[in-house]
Amino acid sequence: MRRPTLDEKRYGPGFRPGPSPQVVVKAYKKCAVEECDDPVYGTAELFIDDTPPQLDWYTRLLAKLPLHSWIIIPFCEGHLKEVIYKAEEVTQEPGLWAPGRDNPPVLPRPPKILGV
Repeated sequence: MRRPTLDEKRYGPGFRPGPSPQVVVKAYKKCAVEECDDPVYGTAELFIDDTPPQLDWYTRLLAKLPLHSWIIIPFCEGHLKEVIYKAEEVTQEPGLWAPGRDNPPVLPRPPKILGV
């Protein structure tokens, strides 16, 4: 007889964990935003599961990243603050998500400030 796994007990019958996403590290000597030559202030780790429409520098950057992978990206101070603000805004506003989505297109982990 088959007994429920610990995950099934926790999350319901038939639950099977999906594959863990890969971590991709992009190397930059400056801010990852195309037109910005400012030095790197910190990094943000982003997970993209749905590419948003390309409207500004932020969504153009997201569109270039591979889907379903944690990506560590360096930013200057100004762009890092904007990334944090935009990620929080999208996360808290389901009206900005694609129709029928259960989660936002970008799921940020806490940013890391490099030694200043």
